Amino acid sequence: MSLATKLKNMYTDSRIDFASLLFYIVGGIILLVFVPLVGFAPHVALLGILSLATGYLLYKQRKQANWLIVIYFITASVFGLYTVIVNGFGNWTICGLLIVYVLLTWVFTIYIELLKGTKV
Repeated sequence: MSLATKLKNMYTDSRIDFASLLFYIVGGIILLVFVPLVGFAPHVALLGILSLATGYLLYKQRKQANWLIVIYFITASVFGLYTVIVNGFGNWTICGLLIVYVLLTWVFTIYIELLKGTKV
């Protein structure tokens, strides 16, 4: 089965599953694009790699995705909230985007881990 067919089937079966897959993949790409802009910070690169790996495991529907989602949830929450607190809302654009990022991480983690269960 081709990649386009598999993604189309995933989109028509469950749109929230497709949205969570896109969140992890697009979020990982965005984080990796911003690595040179933030002075090659290793924690941003680590989050980007974790996000891409989580998206890949969700796409392949592997059981290991649950563990990686929990690890990503903890690291992304700490990174986002720590950055907002240290920044002190000095830059409203960055703080607003990080709060949205953390909230989306929480929403998709709650959906996948609690509502969807172990059907990954």
